[in-house]
Amino acid sequence: MNSSILLRGHMYYHSGTESLSNQQLTTMSNTRQNLLLLVEDEPGNILLIKRAMSKLKLNIQIQAVEDGEQAVNYLKKSPLPQLILTDIKMPRMNGIELLAWIKQQPEFSQLPVIMFSSSGEIEDIHQATTLGASSYIVRPGSFAELVVAMQQITSYFNSDSTSNHRNYEL
Repeated sequence: MNSSILLRGHMYYHSGTESLSNQQLTTMSNTRQNLLLLVEDEPGNILLIKRAMSKLKLNIQIQAVEDGEQAVNYLKKSPLPQLILTDIKMPRMNGIELLAWIKQQPEFSQLPVIMFSSSGEIEDIHQATTLGASSYIVRPGSFAELVVAMQQITSYFNSDSTSNHRNYEL
């Protein structure tokens, strides 16, 4: 499994040596192409992320839910997204709890989950990567930097979870 961290303008990926089971490969083939599940409780952040993605002029559908609880319900009832982008600090079920739940479910465990938070705390980053986050991105301070971050996130739509990612510098 690949994972990465975006901290102070640099995105770092590291790869594991895990192999995928037949069930996990089947789950990945059942995902809906170009569907991003955005888990974010702040409407202003949802709007900014959608605007940044629209600047890229890519055919990516964004389904937004307000917290981890809603994300769990969505995953159980809806087409699987190709990627989950989640905030950490949310009511009811936070992003770390959501990540832990996803990675414990055989049918969802191989879905890439990117943590996208204003928190650059080493403890949050360590906890997310230990639980299996594909990437951890500290929310950029400007819209232009947000567009660049969204461009890097779209690399998940152009590759499968076993491919190697490059280091990106913002």
